[in-house]
Amino acid sequence: MNLLLIIVIGSAVLALVVFLTIRNKKNETDFEDNLNKNYKHPRSEEGDTNIDDLTNSVH
Repeated sequence: MNLLLIIVIGSAVLALVVFLTIRNKKNETDFEDNLNKNYKHPRSEEGDTNIDDLTNSVH
C-alpha cells in the first residue's frame, strides 16, 4: 500500500515539474519576442538621422 502511494505521488510531482518547465519555456519565449518588438533601439552615433525625419522631409 505504501509503495503504491509513493508511486502515485512521485508521478504527480514529476508531471507537475514537466508541466511547469514547458510552461516556463513558452512564457520565456513570448517575453523575449515582446521585448524585441517593443524595445526602442538607441541611436549608435550622435549624428545619426531618425528615419521619421527622412520620411517627413520627402513629403
